[in-house]
Amino acid sequence: MSQLKKIIIAIILFLLIFYVYIGDPAKGPILPCVFNKVTGLYCPGCGMTRAVHSIMHFKFYQAIRYNALVVLIPPLLIIYYLLIMFKWDSKYSKAIIYLAIAIAILYGIARNLSWFNDLMPTTVGINCFQSLMLDLHGLPHRLYSFYF
Repeated sequence: MSQLKKIIIAIILFLLIFYVYIGDPAKGPILPCVFNKVTGLYCPGCGMTRAVHSIMHFKFYQAIRYNALVVLIPPLLIIYYLLIMFKWDSKYSKAIIYLAIAIAILYGIARNLSWFNDLMPTTVGINCFQSLMLDLHGLPHRLYSFYF
């Protein structure tokens, strides 16, 4: 690949990352999922843009709630690239890729089953995680006022 193509790809990636950072995909999809629009089901990638946006804003729990693959797949990709970089046996690198694909397929199936409602892309509201944090934050004051 020529140097100019690499520079163009880097600029496009930077602009895309910047667009995801400044946009708010929770208020409207930046890249709508065609699979979801046609079938009404969640694909393995549904919620990934929102998850990446949440990670960029240091909202890690919210990122996992949007799409848990955001924490499952990157470690496998890092292992894959390390295997390629150190030129280890190619059967291990192929196994890593097959494992990542299998995890994505199983995740895509599971998140559409009623037993696994927690895998659907959801927004964490004030009634959930944040209320716990607010309760814990006010705990010392309540304990103090209770005893005195």
